[in-house]
Amino acid sequence: MERTGLAYSRRENCFARLQDVEQAQRLMDRQLELDWPAALNRIARMISPAHSAIFRDFPADYYWSVYQSEWATDILFRNSARL
Repeated sequence: MERTGLAYSRRENCFARLQDVEQAQRLMDRQLELDWPAALNRIARMISPAHSAIFRDFPADYYWSVYQSEWATDILFRNSARL
């Protein structure tokens, strides 16, 4: 959201204010379309550029998994009185 200039306020792991809820949701939806292994492999190549040389005779790719994940069901309130 920072890269796109979308203003927000955050308290711990909660968005307390979003400048544009619909735009924020579109950004989050893009995460579902991302090829995560390819994106993470690009990062891994930057972090460990010698990986391909080390494993030249025995090709070994990284295996990506998620230790913990969370799906949130969020409730939005338009004003603090309703909350």
